[in-house]
Amino acid sequence: MKNRLALAVRCSLRVFAGIIAISILAPMLPKSDAAQKPSTQNTNSNFEARHQQFLALLDEEWEYEMRSSPEFATSVGDNRYNNRLSDLSPEFFQSDLEQRRKFLARFEAIDPSGFSQQDGLSRELMLRELREQIEGARFKNWEMPVNQRDGPQVDLPYLITLTPFNSLQDYENYLSRLKEISRVFEQTTANMRQGLRDRLMPPRSLLDKVSAEAEGVAKQTGENSPFFGPLKQFPSSVPAADQKRFQEEALSLIATQIIPAYQKFAGFVRNDYAPQGRAEPGVWSLPDGDARYRYEIRRMTTTELTPDQIHEIGLKELQDTATEMLTVARKFGFSNLVTFNQHIKNDRKLYAKSGQQVLDLYAKYARDMEPELPRLFGHLPKAKVIAVP
Repeated sequence: MKNRLALAVRCSLRVFAGIIAISILAPMLPKSDAAQKPSTQNTNSNFEARHQQFLALLDEEWEYEMRSSPEFATSVGDNRYNNRLSDLSPEFFQSDLEQRRKFLARFEAIDPSGFSQQDGLSRELMLRELREQIEGARFKNWEMPVNQRDGPQVDLPYLITLTPFNSLQDYENYLSRLKEISRVFEQTTANMRQGLRDRLMPPRSLLDKVSAEAEGVAKQTGENSPFFGPLKQFPSSVPAADQKRFQEEALSLIATQIIPAYQKFAGFVRNDYAPQGRAEPGVWSLPDGDARYRYEIRRMTTTELTPDQIHEIGLKELQDTATEMLTVARKFGFSNLVTFNQHIKNDRKLYAKSGQQVLDLYAKYARDMEPELPRLFGHLPKAKVIAVP
């Protein structure tokens, strides 16, 4: 599912398959006091009913996200579904689309008159996300679920780092998830085969890395497997007899299910899938490439700019950045960027001496940027940017 820290926001395997469940933005926004206690001009008889209906629908949609995206639920600290992995079947994607259409109709039907600015924004965000998800479903991104950064070959091991291991139940849940790994690979492979038929293929240049990633995990057998990692040490709350049981069952699953699933997937990608990868990396080379590209522009920039306009903006920004860099280079006595960049590359004094120094530098840059962000963005999250290893 993007230094892997970013995966905490997209660790649902449905996200890896292309259905992006970021509608969390709306329910997580705080409800203002003004919304809870409407002013006198908003005391019409049905305000409270509409407002409560809206809040309940936000909660209902959030609960749906948790149930249908158990990996995502784990990443945000909801551990009720830690014994499951997502359903990646075509039937699920169809039912998910229908559910999102129903949610959209219900949110649209709620009159926001009298809502606080915050709740009005929450509603608009939810409407936007649902509409984008519904529109994007026609591109069937779940038929292109893997690349060098995403897919079960890398996302399943990473999911372990987001999973709690504090109690007996946590380990029971983990073993249940291990039992579902082969099913996840089977469904992913089936979606990829359908993508082959529909000519929905990632670039060939990326797919060779996918098979290598899967093979790398498959070669780590027994207690060296990343899936055994959480079972090397236990909290005192887990009895010794259960520790032994968990270890034995995990080793059996790794040997009989997980490694064979990784090996089979690696072989499929290497022999059948990667050779059919598209030669051109651009989105335009996919079926409906132009429509897909315009959709992604709207989704990522929230604008109606054309691809050509975006391209021109990018070229101008690159030129402006190069001009600023040349100004800096000249301050240090360099006449051009080529010699300046070569100096930066070769001067070992400019390299960090430790991982902690790198983290400290990132933290400093974040602190330096923070006061300037309000000049560029109207709405900012309350959470601070932090650097962690």
